[in-house]
Amino acid sequence: MARIHPSDIERLRAEAPHRAELHTLDQLQHHLPDDYTVFHSLHFAYLDGRRQRFGEIDFVIVNRSGHVLLIEQKNGELIEGADSLHKQYPDERKDVEAQVQRGRASVLEQLGPVMPDARRRVVHVLLYCPDHTLRNAGTSGLPRSAIVDASERSGLEAWIERTLGPGVDDDTGTAERVR
Repeated sequence: MARIHPSDIERLRAEAPHRAELHTLDQLQHHLPDDYTVFHSLHFAYLDGRRQRFGEIDFVIVNRSGHVLLIEQKNGELIEGADSLHKQYPDERKDVEAQVQRGRASVLEQLGPVMPDARRRVVHVLLYCPDHTLRNAGTSGLPRSAIVDASERSGLEAWIERTLGPGVDDDTGTAERVR
């Protein structure tokens, strides 16, 4: 069973508005082996010009080697344009690829101080759309191999294990520094 952070899913379930993400967190905890640590809702800040903005990575999964998988989960229907993929929220429309890339850049930046080779670390990204089947994968700006949509949602854990792998224990402390 994967280790999860924060570990109290029941408390999160009572407080959180993101029930679909908590369902995914529960699945990951129970269907991934203990080679993986799953962090839910990792918040970060970044500069957009001269303005500070904030973002969130839905899931960060770390294997025994310290390799990282970032998952951006988009529930409900998505808007597929000619060369873009968006999620419409009540007050704004968000570019999905831009969200994924900002999250990846933030993780690499955060790894930098604790790990000089952070830019060379294995950091995978995955767009997980459990309710939407992409009609044209090219609209997301991500390779099709980095997307699990509604047609494949039952294979999420297998995708993670196949792509990230369990990793290997080492005595360098790399994985612990990443976590």
